[in-house]
Amino acid sequence: MLRVTAAAHEPALSLVLAGELALETVPELEAALAAIPARPTQVEIDCSDLTFIDSTGVSALLQAGLHFRQNGSGVRFGNLRPELREMLDVMGFFEILDS
Repeated sequence: MLRVTAAAHEPALSLVLAGELALETVPELEAALAAIPARPTQVEIDCSDLTFIDSTGVSALLQAGLHFRQNGSGVRFGNLRPELREMLDVMGFFEILDS
């Protein structure tokens, strides 16, 4: 199960992810992203309560980050657990996002 909580702090947006981001729950993230009405200048994706992520979840996070960047928003992934940050670093996640 994944819970996505969005809070707008004009012109920024905060997304809090809680639970598991995997093949079965990616549609919940996609639905939450589709419901964002405007282009925020900054997006903070808080991963502190993310308990599990698989390769589909990593791909969805990357696609979300790229989508926001392509629309002119700054993106920050905050409160990553050390093991998640290490996994994303090994996968080249941040290099792809910043390219």
